[in-house]
Amino acid sequence: MRVKITLLAVLAITFCFVGLAKADYWTEQTTTTSENVIPAYFEVEKMAKSSGNVIVMYGIERIPGQNCPTGCPRHVLSYNENSGVWKDESDAAKSASGLTDIEFMNMYADASGNIWMSNRNPGKLLRFDGTNWHLVNIQDAVDDIWPGETLSSSFVYSAFRDANHGRLYVFADIQTNVRHSLYLAYYGETDGNWHLENASGGPMDNDYYTSGQLLGLYDNANNFIWAWKWRGSESDTSIGLYKLDMASLVWTQYSASNGMSGNTGDHISDVFADSAGNAWAATRYGVFRYTSGSWTQLTKETSQITSNRVHKIQEDSDGRVWIVGLNEADIGDMETKGGMSIYDLSSGSWDYYSSKNGEDVIDSATNVFIFQDEVWLQSGHGDDADSGIYVLTRDDSHTAIYGQTSGATVEKASLGALGRSSAKKVTIWKRYRVQKKNGRYKWKKTKVYSGRSSTGWYKKLNLDAGANIKYIIKVQGRKQRTIDASTGDPIRVNFN
Repeated sequence: MRVKITLLAVLAITFCFVGLAKADYWTEQTTTTSENVIPAYFEVEKMAKSSGNVIVMYGIERIPGQNCPTGCPRHVLSYNENSGVWKDESDAAKSASGLTDIEFMNMYADASGNIWMSNRNPGKLLRFDGTNWHLVNIQDAVDDIWPGETLSSSFVYSAFRDANHGRLYVFADIQTNVRHSLYLAYYGETDGNWHLENASGGPMDNDYYTSGQLLGLYDNANNFIWAWKWRGSESDTSIGLYKLDMASLVWTQYSASNGMSGNTGDHISDVFADSAGNAWAATRYGVFRYTSGSWTQLTKETSQITSNRVHKIQEDSDGRVWIVGLNEADIGDMETKGGMSIYDLSSGSWDYYSSKNGEDVIDSATNVFIFQDEVWLQSGHGDDADSGIYVLTRDDSHTAIYGQTSGATVEKASLGALGRSSAKKVTIWKRYRVQKKNGRYKWKKTKVYSGRSSTGWYKKLNLDAGANIKYIIKVQGRKQRTIDASTGDPIRVNFN
């Protein structure tokens, strides 16, 4: 019986995505693989990548039976991609901050590879350089902006970067012996000084922030700042979404009654600005996309997103926007799973990691973090049966072939766009047994594919499978491997 074979030739450190998600190589990071650094019931909330390829993550250890997250420990972990070493940074972060517990609201990496973390209450700002932790004293900001005043208390709600001008912005409630108000301030990465942005009005004059946190994002494509308050339940107070035009320093509000029609209750979980100049707002009522001054609502009924309860939005280096949708059980839909819908900005096409294409583990995604050449994914809520941390990378030590009985076959090979390494050559021979006139059999070999991936990811292959068929796969710089293609079952081959 003829079946089609999918070849996954993972040749350079990068990644790609298609609707046939099961052909991708996801690696799960667990308590075991991290030498017990990752807690057994860990849920990642924030993540960033520092210099030296050190990934830092913050999350909650959801202890079954406990009132989480209130009664559950918070941890900061690091993973050095160069050495493969995991480390629990919790004590070091607490020591640097002078806190007995940590509550990070944001994590951002600057151009030098430092990771900045804002602790809400009490207000602290920490910097991690990939090795050591440093406390940025809010009194230093007071000294630069209001010389002579003394800091008495602070709440740092969020930190976010303006990559165009090398600035780290913070929304902070600063109390001194003279003043008490919410401020938008920034730290100049070039001059090392703090400055005040004169952006009054809008959310700055709104009392809602005092009962929660004001989150921010710098839209580098449009020179905007987006500000919103995360609202997780019906009882939370909302402020909608605000946009600050940095040229005029004028705030514009968008909510259910102003521009974002259909966003009942203004539940905003995340805001993201993509490379094409669009803004995306994740809500409990789908996704709102801001393009050319107007909003468009995307729901599972009107578009191809998998869930209306959207939690996180990110963009990869190929211009694909990843939209994480959660299980909608708590808002009336017991059947709808979440997973990730991936929208290609250039083609307008959709791909999936969800029940839509049978990716059961990724179907329970709750968070996604993308660092140009890799995807880190939180699946489940820590204490769920299928929860875990998964990583999608393109590692040239792995090549796999997959068989399936129907559907298009796709070769996913190296793309040299990231400049990490040159594309490598893949050669495939079909080795099959034929019967000679004397009744004996002999093996013959025919080259069926030879190519080097450069700018294209997808090439159609129509390979056969059968009891007397094998395939020889040779990746440049690796030993060749022979694969028995007698069935259509997935087969993975390790090229170490």
